Amino acid sequence: MASMLDRLRAAQPIRPQEKPAPAGRGLLIRDTLTELPANRETLKAQTLAYLGLDAGRDIALKDFLFIDTETTGLRGGAGTVAFLIGAGWYESNTFHVRQYLMRDYHQEPEMLRRAFARFVEAGCLVTFNGASFDMPLLESRATVNRLQDSFHNPLHLDLIHAARRVFKLRIRQCSLSSLEERIFGMPREGDLPGADIPPRYFNYLKSRDESLMDDVLRHNHLDILSLARLLLLMGHLHENPLDAVHHQDIFSIGKVYEQHGQVEKAAACFKACTDRDIRAMAGVRLADMYKRHQNNLEAADTYEAVLGENAVSFHVCTALAKIYEHRLYDPARALAIVKRGMLYCAECRQLSSRAAAEYAALEHRYLRLKRKVDNHRHGTHEQTENTSGAAETSAGSGPGSADHL
Repeated sequence: MASMLDRLRAAQPIRPQEKPAPAGRGLLIRDTLTELPANRETLKAQTLAYLGLDAGRDIALKDFLFIDTETTGLRGGAGTVAFLIGAGWYESNTFHVRQYLMRDYHQEPEMLRRAFARFVEAGCLVTFNGASFDMPLLESRATVNRLQDSFHNPLHLDLIHAARRVFKLRIRQCSLSSLEERIFGMPREGDLPGADIPPRYFNYLKSRDESLMDDVLRHNHLDILSLARLLLLMGHLHENPLDAVHHQDIFSIGKVYEQHGQVEKAAACFKACTDRDIRAMAGVRLADMYKRHQNNLEAADTYEAVLGENAVSFHVCTALAKIYEHRLYDPARALAIVKRGMLYCAECRQLSSRAAAEYAALEHRYLRLKRKVDNHRHGTHEQTENTSGAAETSAGSGPGSADHL
């Protein structure tokens, strides 16, 4: 059976619903349908919370509206206009994309009114970096065109933050094109770079050659499809994290669970990270989580397992020493852990001031623990001698003693 990721990769456009109108006939509106299997009808409130949206309720897939704009400038600011607004939504397993392109600046109010009418019908808007760019820009253009009353901003899910939380550890760069290539295995071929889109539109305004807009419309259409695929994949992975192929992604989802107080789910993710490059990191994260939740034995065992793989660090040695000293009341074991940390830091302290400071901190802890252990042993020894002496005295003066006899 094909996996969720394979099905999302295989989705292809099936037919255009409506051809663009010829030049000079007002606002250009293009509709395209794509077969994009969803395999779900809703996203649960808890899943949306993991993705960064506190909706407080489940949201039906058909109620999501995927938004992407193309603008006359990439940094926003005064004078920047969204000349193309793309909106996509689900109709069963078919994905419908409608694009509004203004052929000239005077068509902006009509374009905004039509797009905003779709916003009103939506239960939740989905964007990629829309919270910082698309939505503030559209709101400002609504103000300029006196359409404030028409601008309706319902629930808004910006997927860039959820994508970074899950994939940044593995792929670093989390642009939409990087996600398409590295996550979906679908690099764009012949795509118009985003930086070339504003000049392309200005050239179109001068020449009125609408073929110049074909690449822009295609770029926008692909962005919206990628948004839909990304939402489906992110929802699936946050509900089934062990389906992720890469352990870096499982680890990152575990961190999301941890941040939401889902200790058991987070622990399952961290324990599943057995790849060499991520195992120690996951072990430390798991131990830290156990420590915060006062699961002292589990925390100690997990830290010990990390040390057992020679993943020695200042943090691990300090955290484990604190548990043994203050929670498990075993200062002797704490002393041994600190000594091991000192040996590790001694090799690094000539390399950086931070390593030197860490060595000094461990040395201070070592000296204090050594006094504590020595005092404990000395006190125990004296107590043993006193107890033995008292017993002998008692035996010598009792009824059965020689003196008594």
